[in-house]
Amino acid sequence: MTQTTSAPPTHEKLLAWVDEVAAPLRAVVPMNTSNGWEMVDRERRSLPAAMSESAGWTALAVSGGRAVDVAATFDGQRLRPLAVIADGEYVPLAPAAAGGGQGV
Repeated sequence: MTQTTSAPPTHEKLLAWVDEVAAPLRAVVPMNTSNGWEMVDRERRSLPAAMSESAGWTALAVSGGRAVDVAATFDGQRLRPLAVIADGEYVPLAPAAAGGGQGV
């Protein structure tokens, strides 16, 4: 009898039945880069963030350039930040533009 092993499922297969999953982030800094808004951790790893300009600037202002916690959803490619938590204060962010783009 031959035993076969298969590769673990990819995130696309795992998320086939759901559009987004909850993605609480700890100690990230919102940054406006040449690629748009990103959430960057202390090891300089980043994920692109689908945020309107207003939401991005609000997140940056609330963070003061320091690491904050972020309540977000993740679709396998981009974060959709919903709120920033800094110094115990929960600050909701404006929704991103339709289509998950960079909103104005």
